[in-house]
Amino acid sequence: MATTWLSQVIIDIEKTGFFDYALPFMVTFAIFYGILEKTKIFGKKSGKINMVFSLVFSLTILPFVQNVNYTTYLAKMAFIIVGFVCLAMILGIIGYRFEKMKNALLFGLIAVFFIIATEFFHLSFSNLPAEALYFVLVAAVFLIIVWFVTGAKQEPIREIKIEKKTAPKKKQEEQPVMPQITVGDLIEQLKSLPEEQRKEELAQLALHNPQLAKVIEENM
Repeated sequence: MATTWLSQVIIDIEKTGFFDYALPFMVTFAIFYGILEKTKIFGKKSGKINMVFSLVFSLTILPFVQNVNYTTYLAKMAFIIVGFVCLAMILGIIGYRFEKMKNALLFGLIAVFFIIATEFFHLSFSNLPAEALYFVLVAAVFLIIVWFVTGAKQEPIREIKIEKKTAPKKKQEEQPVMPQITVGDLIEQLKSLPEEQRKEELAQLALHNPQLAKVIEENM
């Protein structure tokens, strides 16, 4: 049976170790990163911490899946993904809040994953080489340090409210009340003035109130 170009490409990719190393790494990384981002175990703004945690855990898983066929690996990983999704849906329906038990949820997820992985992949720490055990130990220490650093309680930053002080409104200056003067009083005042000054006052009054000036001239 002649092989097609597509089957040949898949065979070449398999020879490079993509299905033995890269694919399990990417699947494990995607699962754990998605779980950490959804549950917010390390806080709301913990994207970098979730990425480092998922990267380290994915590298830790690689020694366990070297001798596993990728077809069975994908089928078993799909079952694990479905289990986590169902668990998340059930917790969401009952109104469970992950913020209340972040640490317990973290260790619970790790324990459940190792139990499922041991059952499906027939894993045993005794079969691992010494280098892999050292790597697992270093990764565990690193994760404990990350947990202690991110689990420290930080005091919330208090917001300082600055009240804007408005300048007091200036009191309106009280305008002096002008005494009411009748036309007759005004005529009497003008008559008491000298003729030249009287003419100047009438001229000024004619500029501002021509009708009043005309009435005064007629009555003088």
